[in-house]
Amino acid sequence: MRRLRRAQQRHARQNRKFRRRAVAAGTAAVITLGTGVTLRKALAAPIPDAHQLPVTQDADADLLSNAEELAIGYRVFNPDQNRNEIPDGAELAERCAAVVEELPIFVFGSPTPPPGETYKMSHALYGLEQCDICGQWIHMGGWEIVNPQLSLHYPDPNDRLDATFLPDLALHYMEHGSFDCYGDVHSGRVDVPRLLRALELRFPYDPNDHQLPVKGDDLDSDLLTDNEELEAGYNLYDPDQDDDLVPDGIELARQCGDVIAHLPIYEPNAPGVEEVHKVDYFQRGLEHCHICGTTRNMGYWGIINPKLGLSIEVPDILCHYMEHGSLSYSGDVHGKDRIDVPLLVKVLQMPRRCGHLGTAYLPGDSNRDCKLNFTDIAELTDKWLDSTDPGQDKDAESAKPSMTYHVEDCDRGMEQMSPAQIEVNKPTFSLRVEENYIHFEDMVGANCCPDEIELRMTVDDNLITIYEIEHLTMPCRCVCDFPATAKIGPFDHGTYLLEVHRFTIFEGQPQEPTFIGSATVDIGSTQ
Repeated sequence: MRRLRRAQQRHARQNRKFRRRAVAAGTAAVITLGTGVTLRKALAAPIPDAHQLPVTQDADADLLSNAEELAIGYRVFNPDQNRNEIPDGAELAERCAAVVEELPIFVFGSPTPPPGETYKMSHALYGLEQCDICGQWIHMGGWEIVNPQLSLHYPDPNDRLDATFLPDLALHYMEHGSFDCYGDVHSGRVDVPRLLRALELRFPYDPNDHQLPVKGDDLDSDLLTDNEELEAGYNLYDPDQDDDLVPDGIELARQCGDVIAHLPIYEPNAPGVEEVHKVDYFQRGLEHCHICGTTRNMGYWGIINPKLGLSIEVPDILCHYMEHGSLSYSGDVHGKDRIDVPLLVKVLQMPRRCGHLGTAYLPGDSNRDCKLNFTDIAELTDKWLDSTDPGQDKDAESAKPSMTYHVEDCDRGMEQMSPAQIEVNKPTFSLRVEENYIHFEDMVGANCCPDEIELRMTVDDNLITIYEIEHLTMPCRCVCDFPATAKIGPFDHGTYLLEVHRFTIFEGQPQEPTFIGSATVDIGSTQ
């Protein structure tokens, strides 16, 4: 045992030297190869933590491998989805470490935590191990994480890092933004997808106490109820529709708050006003926030949309909560309540600018900046080159499902009908399965003069959703059928639910979606 221990220590010292040289060489290469602009950015940017070592097969260099990002629903080619200048993997690792730190501890012989609450159990060992990067001595034991609601433990009994517990060394590295860890005893990588599943965590942000839980069904746990999402035209199955790692409800609250803050102020019943505006109904008195004690005026803003003939009252205390990402509020004057979210969205005519929740991006807008230019071509080229990496195509069935589609023009020689004469939401689609792919066909009932008929797809576990989108600027007075075909996949073997929704984007504004129908699809043998 002593001989083995000495060999492990020699191996660890060699690894430390190698990794330190690699980090130094990598930093030098970046500075040497960069242009003047890149060098200035590098000097201005914070120095990355030495614990954050490069990850293999990481297309966007965000410290999450391509396979990990696909497994947890992140974007493989975007290193900073929430645009806060922190690599997604580093931010997620730090968030996981903080969540594990806050878990209640179960000690054998003591009462268990409340039913359904995730907890951790200590595995204490007599001994220390040294971090290869900073040299800090860390307890060589760790924590077993138990999620009773999902009947899930971390780690898996076959985990390569440690089959019994999450090492304290791994938590040390996660606090520094890395899921890798290297020491005298433990060397390897945390099972990121399983850890997130056990913690029921997807987003790296730190929750705010102002983000009050919603009352009612919230299928995707994005702080928007299912009814609110249906009425407002959002996706009740996707908690992060724009893939920026911020739950939709929090994002919508902040965006609405920012829009209200910048609305022009008019006197009540001001003549000739056609733009969305607000009216000051403030009062002589203050209202205290029940969460942080901040004082706001006890009055409210009257938000008015003259064109739509709609208005809504927004208490000033709610503006404080929206800044913190909540559409619910709690104060000592207005009490605990929630704004009418669908009405607020209609009055403000959200999305009001590119990037707001619900923005409909053009098919070629790869970087989602609402402009079609050479930067989109450059990004598309980068993705294409990355996606042709032979190491990423070894198993076709493990690839992320995608969709290719074609929409034909309607037969204008046939008799066209007015919108009142045709059922635009009739379920006309058909499905055909070939190996791991689904072939989709439909007759899209839409205006005869569209700018474009577009198909989009989302996949959430075993739910496949196809959106048939009609873009309109100058519609005519008739409706006809547009033959559409699509090939989607590849999918793993199993049973899937495929839903079809249809909606119109008129002059850039999404209209109310319509549910067309659904069907169950079996891929491969389910016996």
